[in-house]
Amino acid sequence: MLNSRYAPIVMLTVLGIIAIGLLAWFLAIKPQFDKASDLRAQTDAVVANTSQIDAQSAKLDEYAALLAEDSEIESAVALNAPSAIDIDGLRNRVWAALKSSKAELVSFEQQQSSAVDGWLADSSGLVSTQVAALFSTGPVGATAPAETATTDAPDPTATQAATTTTTSTGWTPAVTAVVTDGPFAGDIQMVPFTIDMVGNPEEIRKFIDAMQDPKDQLFQIYEYSLLARPAGSAPIPGVHDPDDGDVHATITAAVYVLNPDMTVVDEEKLTKPNPDNDAFSEKSEAKEQPAS
Repeated sequence: MLNSRYAPIVMLTVLGIIAIGLLAWFLAIKPQFDKASDLRAQTDAVVANTSQIDAQSAKLDEYAALLAEDSEIESAVALNAPSAIDIDGLRNRVWAALKSSKAELVSFEQQQSSAVDGWLADSSGLVSTQVAALFSTGPVGATAPAETATTDAPDPTATQAATTTTTSTGWTPAVTAVVTDGPFAGDIQMVPFTIDMVGNPEEIRKFIDAMQDPKDQLFQIYEYSLLARPAGSAPIPGVHDPDDGDVHATITAAVYVLNPDMTVVDEEKLTKPNPDNDAFSEKSEAKEQPAS
């Protein structure tokens, strides 16, 4: 048959069919296979990433429990480090402690406040950073430009337009963590108070115990001294005479203010257009000592 006069035609036809098949493969079929392969790779990546997110999402329950604990911390901060000091409340608290302990007050003095350095924290140790790290890659294969190359025209008269080539880097973070180190707390002010009192050691101990009630604002004692006050010692105005077994106690303690509220409220009108001459004179409004 190959010796037939149609053999060249048959050969050319077969070669043409093969050529058309090859062209169809490279021009139509192979790109579809490549595209399908890319889609399978992306699908596998999305499935794997979604599985990772499912696993990491399960950890959110742990952080939810920590968040619930934070509400208790918030209440503790509001109690122990408010934005302003309730001076009247603190004075009443001191007086109630004196009354229950039967100690006698010599003086109660507020000192100059001072700033407290916040505790610095590495951002990697913050819960927010840990949560963000769980979702640093998203389930969608978005790309982010990493390298951008611009080719300018060779001269102003050239007709070739400038071209820009962008190379993608892969996954775009779904959540970006804060990486700046910083303090746990903002503006913390320590306000010291010094309390002088007399009594026997047991009365002083009862006073301190009364001032350390956890239901009240923190009253942090950081200096404490006791001096004997035996009979014959120099008297102190306003308290009972010295006696054997008595002590003179000096306690320095601090309360704390977080982000102090410096708002000045001055909306009340004067009840009198001209204050009395002695309206601003120094007067003692100290209460009487509790009965011993």
